[in-house]
Amino acid sequence: MLPPAAWFVHGLSRDIVIQSSDAHSDDTSYFLPAFLFVSAESYGGSMALATTRFIPVLDCPDPRALAGFYRDLLGWRISDDRDEWVELARDDATALAFQRAPDFIPRMWPGEGVFAHLDFHVPDLDDAERVALDLGATRIDGLEPATTFRVFRDPAGHHFCLCNG
Repeated sequence: MLPPAAWFVHGLSRDIVIQSSDAHSDDTSYFLPAFLFVSAESYGGSMALATTRFIPVLDCPDPRALAGFYRDLLGWRISDDRDEWVELARDDATALAFQRAPDFIPRMWPGEGVFAHLDFHVPDLDDAERVALDLGATRIDGLEPATTFRVFRDPAGHHFCLCNG
C-alpha cells in the first residue's frame, strides 16, 4: 500500500515510477508497468466509461428471497434467476440485482451509518408504507419526523426510503 504523501510521477520509457516527497516516508519508489494505464487518447479522448447499463446490487444471504420482496414491493419482473444472482427489471434501463453473500451483516443506521441506500418515489407515502410493512419491511423509528420520506429496512437489513413523488 502506498503511504499517504505527495507523489511525483516520472515516466521511464512508458513505465511509471512513483516516488514519495513526504519527509516521513522511507523514500521508497514504486514501479508500475505501462500496461496498467490507459491513455485518454486510446479511450476516445475521454476517460469516461462507455456504460451500457447501471445495476445497483445488494449483497444478501438469500438472493431469491430478497428479490421476491422487491418484486412484490415494486411490481417489477425477475429477468435473471441464478443461485448466486437474481435480477429484477422494470424495463431495459432500470434494474436491481441481488447477489449471494452468506456472511452479509446489515449496518445499524443511524449509529453505524449506511454506505448506500435505495430511494423509491411513490405517489402516496401512507399506501406505500402499508405495502412495504405487509411484505416484511421494518420502519426505522426515532428519526427526526419527515413529511417527504420514510426510512425502512428490507428483510435482509438494507435501508431504503419511500419518498413523496
